[in-house]
Order: sequence, then structure tokens, then C-alpha cells
Amino acid sequence: MLFEMSNLDPIEVATEAYIYLYPIVVMEITRQQYAAKTQSQHDANLLSHGRILANDKWRSVARTNIDTLNSGAWLDLSKTSATMTISKSQLRFYMYQFLDMWTDTYAVIGSRTVGNEMVRLRIAAASDTSVKSDDVDFLIKSPTPTTWIIGRTYTNGRTDLSDAHQHQDGVIIKYDHPDQVQSNNQEITFVANIPPVEQTTNLSGPDFFELASRLIAQQGIHLTDGCMSLRLRSLGFNVGELFQCENRPAFVKAAIDQAPMRAATALETVSYSYRQTSTGWTMALDNIGTYANNYSTRAIIAKFGLAANPPEDSVYASFAPQDERLKLDGKNTYLIHFKKDQIPPARFFWSLTVYDRDGFMIPNDLRRFGLRSCDNLEYGSNGSLDIYLGPTKTNQFPESNWIPTVTGVVTATIRIYGPSTDVLTGNWEPPAFSRVAN
Repeated sequence: MLFEMSNLDPIEVATEAYIYLYPIVVMEITRQQYAAKTQSQHDANLLSHGRILANDKWRSVARTNIDTLNSGAWLDLSKTSATMTISKSQLRFYMYQFLDMWTDTYAVIGSRTVGNEMVRLRIAAASDTSVKSDDVDFLIKSPTPTTWIIGRTYTNGRTDLSDAHQHQDGVIIKYDHPDQVQSNNQEITFVANIPPVEQTTNLSGPDFFELASRLIAQQGIHLTDGCMSLRLRSLGFNVGELFQCENRPAFVKAAIDQAPMRAATALETVSYSYRQTSTGWTMALDNIGTYANNYSTRAIIAKFGLAANPPEDSVYASFAPQDERLKLDGKNTYLIHFKKDQIPPARFFWSLTVYDRDGFMIPNDLRRFGLRSCDNLEYGSNGSLDIYLGPTKTNQFPESNWIPTVTGVVTATIRIYGPSTDVLTGNWEPPAFSRVAN
């Protein structure tokens, strides 16, 4: 049944719906890319472990970190649960983030939450009422039948790399009934070498909404999404049913056609729970990782920083200002000066990573994409720290404190793992960039 549209603007509803649905579509394309590249058997360890730190060749997810080795697994919990075992970590920082298909983090297992002792847990869909947990330490239930688990294991990338690999090898996820799982490679319709966000952007309005309707039929919606599901019905989009745009009235087709462009414009101008500083930095302190009904924030994070951690685990300060006067051009040299009491206050570690306009690392001969608290940095005699960004090394600064750039817009992210109370309460912020002569 198509509701009477007398008091509902179809263009407004379609735009809201696109923003609401955007994360689950990005997640599905990300899942398909992973499936296309991974050929693990269902009775084997489902985790794939990255053995090197991220670099300029990584293009599937924007703004990746330079601090941790990444691990990943996509689980289909529709017909079976899975068991995860994590060996004792010997005080090494690690975390495994559990995301549902709407990109919400529903659990984090790691140094902050369970310490460094061995743990064993069972993962099941929320709808699984028969799952047993008397043989494990924890039972974790995913809001959606499909879940993405992302592991991050700290390494300095040099002397402790083999130890980090050993810790990764001690983390195992296996299906409890592997014979019940369908192939991960079913219906792969997206290519593996184009970033998911770009492929999502390239979908027409009708294709986007039809794909989203199929995903919702499989994954369901959050219990708090009732109002949105009612508004969707005004377009003839009913939760659990395939949406076919060609069968809708002309005014609905027109609204669906316009939705991608209008949603993109809306997301560019929305204020989305970031604390903005006068120096061009934005701080993600609220509604990150778990979004409730803040659909705009959820869509923005899915587009620019998919799988962002909850702030209790790590806080990101991003430098990508809208003010043209504050933007960085990689052809110039810039200084960021941290006074002793401004150095990022992290319980575990921190880093500053530099990206191009699209959020990807900048190729350079040093293969240096940022600097980290574990690096051999030169500090001032008063405990301060100067970090330089620029196209060439000069005698003005030590090479250890330099991040190479190239001509074009440059953005940056400071990551603080185990942020202090001052960070979480908004009482710390990064200093400004200042331009210096090349």
C-alpha cells in the first residue's frame, strides 16, 4: 500500500532515506570485496591477518592508521554461531571491534575491556535463542546476522613485528557448525579494486534503493528505527520487501533519482557531533562508533572513516577544514608545535598521519606516512615536540620529525589510543599548523 503523500514531501523523505541506508550499502560492498579476495574454508580460522602496516597502496578504506596490524573476518551468523579464542597478549595492546551491518560497534574485545589474559567467547545473531555459552567466558550477540570483526594489534613495525605476528596467530575464530554456512562468494556483483564509497556513489538512485531493500530483508533494522521505517513506507519502501522503483508512481521515481545528489549536499553542510576548533581541527567525541538514530553522523563516518572506534578506545582529531585560509597545500612546509602539556595524552600510544584530499596515504621515497609516539622523535629541551609537513627535507628540522607531502590538498589525523579524561571531556585539543618558509 502506498500512503497518501499529502503531508509528506517525497524528495525530503527520499533524501533522508538515502542517508539512513547509506552505511548498510557501503558495508555490503566492503563485504563483497573481502569475499572476493579471501578464500578461507568455513572450517578453518575465519580471520585474515595483515602482516604489514598500512601504506599508500591501501585503497579500500580511507584514512587507515599506521599504528596497528589489521585483522578481519566477516561472519554469517544466520544459521550458526562462532567461537573466538584470544591467547594471552603479554601486555601488547590489541582490540577486536565488532560491527553490525549498519556500522554500529556493539562490542570491543581487547586490552581496555578484558585485559591481556586469554579469553574465549561465542558470537551469535541476536535472533539465536538456542545458542549455548556455558563453555566460554562471554556470549556476544550481533544485532544483524552478518557481522564484521576488525582486529588491531599494536606494533612499532620494526623490532617487535614477529611478536605482533605471534599474537595475531593466537586469535582464532571458527564457526560452530561450518556445514550450515553458505559460500561467502555468492552473488559478488561489485569489483574488488574500486573503493566501496566510490562504488556506492556510482549507483543510481533506483539501484541503490533496490540493493538496500534486499539487504534489509536479510539483516533487519534496529529496534529504534521505527519512525524511519514508517517514513520509508510513504515511498512504497516496506521493510522486508524488495523495492522496485520501476513500479512506483512518477513522483516517487523522481524523488529516488534525485536522492543521491541531494543527500550528498545535505551531508556536506550538516553539523555532525564533531567539536570544531578555531584552528581547523575537528574532534570526534560523541556518537562515534555507536550512532543510535543519528543517521547523518553514521553516514558521514561510513563515507569518510568507515569502522571508526568508539571514543573510549581511541579518539581521532581530523584536520580537513572547510575554511580555505586554513587548508594545507602539500607544496608548502608546515609546522605543528606541541608544548609539553599539549602532546597527545594517551594511555597506550598516539600518532599523526597525513593523507591526500581523498583520505589516502601519500606516496614518498621514505615510505613514511606519519609519525608515532614510538618513533625516534627529537624533543625540545623543554619537552616540546615539533613535527613538520612538507615536500622536501631542509636544514630547519631533523628528518626524524618530518612527514613528506606532495602538491595538493593535504589532510591529517591524530589518533589517541586510550585517551585521557581531558581528551574525552573536551579539555584537550591539538595546536594549529603554521606555515614556514620552504
